[in-house]
Amino acid sequence: MSFLDRFKVQPKYKSPDPEIRAASVQELGAGDEDAALLVALARDDEDARVRRAAAARIDDVGVLGAIAGSDPDAGIRGEVLDRLAGIALSGDSAATAVLALGALTDQKQIAAVAKTSPHESVRTDAVGRLTDVKSLSSVARNAADARTAALAAERVQDHAELLNIAARTDHKDAGVGALERAAAGAAVDRDTLDGLADRAKNKAVAKRARAMVQAIDDAAAARRAAIEQHQQRVAAAIARVEALAAPTTMPTMAGAGHQLEEAERAWSELLATADHEISAAERARFSAAVAAARAVLEREARERAEQEARQAQIAAARSTRASLCELVEAVHGEDALDRIEVARSEWEGLP
Repeated sequence: MSFLDRFKVQPKYKSPDPEIRAASVQELGAGDEDAALLVALARDDEDARVRRAAAARIDDVGVLGAIAGSDPDAGIRGEVLDRLAGIALSGDSAATAVLALGALTDQKQIAAVAKTSPHESVRTDAVGRLTDVKSLSSVARNAADARTAALAAERVQDHAELLNIAARTDHKDAGVGALERAAAGAAVDRDTLDGLADRAKNKAVAKRARAMVQAIDDAAAARRAAIEQHQQRVAAAIARVEALAAPTTMPTMAGAGHQLEEAERAWSELLATADHEISAAERARFSAAVAAARAVLEREARERAEQEARQAQIAAARSTRASLCELVEAVHGEDALDRIEVARSEWEGLP
């Protein structure tokens, strides 16, 4: 430094005293040169007091975003982020608000922008930047704009939060969509749906919940009817075979064997196509009835064969008697007595 330089007046912003440098910030004007100096002080001054004072006078959103992302002092970063959040919430310029929003990292601040920004493009961008399910749920429940609430609800995957949205949002599309996605992802029990039908803030959600309750009741009634019909089919199939085995009916039934075959074929089809389980006891009962029916059929067949054999034997005896009578009536001559004696012996041997 020359001798004369020692007597030159140094600008206050170059003072070695940080208090003086911080105070000098307020003396800088609005011109381009002073604006550039403010940016330099906000970014590069070694003292946090100077950087804070300089950042407070900067309005350029891009510069503020850079400071918020790089300043070593957490307090300064937080203050700048609060300013950016305010800019993102303002209605002055959508482009500026989007730029400010891009610098925000706190999910609550981003959610606040999504809920209340007057610009649709800013609200949409804010919803897209949310990653926390609680923040998304909060937007879906509390956003001023219905479309924004629906966009946030669409990004929620958590079952419990979807039901929370359905119960507490004012918006139809967000609430109904959340309820239907919750029901599609996992079963929603009847009590929960009853509660939504009674307490949901949005009437359309309550109506949809009641419709789901009715659908559950209808499905349960249909299942009961199907089970009852199945049980009736099983009972009828078993009763059909048991009737074939009844002693009072089997001897008089024509084609009982064919009927038993038909009953067994129908039972096989029932086993193959039934939507409900046929119990081991029912299967055993059917098998026992089939065995009893076959036993009756076999006994009847034996008895019938024996009866037919007896009838054939009696018929043969009658024919023989008739022939012997004719023989005796026609006897004459010397050997008549011998022939009569033979006929008598044969007669006595007939059954």
